[in-house]
Amino acid sequence: IIFINLLLESDILNKKYNVLMVLENYYPPDIRVSKEAKVLLEEGFNVNLLCSCRGGSLEKENVDGLNVFRVVKNTGFQKWRGILNYYINFFNPIWFKAVDKLVRELNADILHVHDLPLVKTCLKAAEKYNIPVIADLHENYPAAVKDWRSFESGLKSKVISSLIPVRRWRKYEKSVLKKVTNVITINEETATHYVEDCGLSFEKIIVVRNTDTVENLLKHKLHQDIIERYKGFFTVTYIGAFGPHRGLETILNSVK
Repeated sequence: IIFINLLLESDILNKKYNVLMVLENYYPPDIRVSKEAKVLLEEGFNVNLLCSCRGGSLEKENVDGLNVFRVVKNTGFQKWRGILNYYINFFNPIWFKAVDKLVRELNADILHVHDLPLVKTCLKAAEKYNIPVIADLHENYPAAVKDWRSFESGLKSKVISSLIPVRRWRKYEKSVLKKVTNVITINEETATHYVEDCGLSFEKIIVVRNTDTVENLLKHKLHQDIIERYKGFFTVTYIGAFGPHRGLETILNSVK
């Protein structure tokens, strides 16, 4: 809906639009990215993804119709310069250089950045070319940082926590989200957070849940033995990644 509305506001309706997604993690896999890319490809968009590189991975390849470009990580002085720069002002020069290069080479019309850390970096690149930025926020990031840190220890964690305390993440979130064209998020509760805590309007936000597609779910074979074993029981099912910050103990503690 967001992308179609952006195009309807344009003077050029017959152009095949180029979307550049930016993901700080490695791809594949990422079900959210692949699902959104699939929809855009089916709607006739040219979709490209810039993501992190792993040892031995290709710098460029096509994954199910998605053109994937990978950022080769810097080492030594350049690596630490980039990290320090990010900790000071939330701007990553290494990613900025890569995003700027691809926007120019692909003649990108829209920047679609996944998660909060790289939003400011992508905004800086978008300003040069006067293109819209869509912030696809996978979670309430400042709240997640607070939770992650409660399970971390050691000198590195203490240094990072002192350089970027949670209050700085909240301030950063509020400042950059006011500058993006639209926000995509995971549920209504998180959308309410952006309205109440960041000053956004509900009209600026769209909810895309992290559910799998019906087609993928129907590919799986039913396990009749499991169905029979728990017939008649009150069953609670969790689908997703496991981790200490997921709050699964809330479900377990509520059983009693």
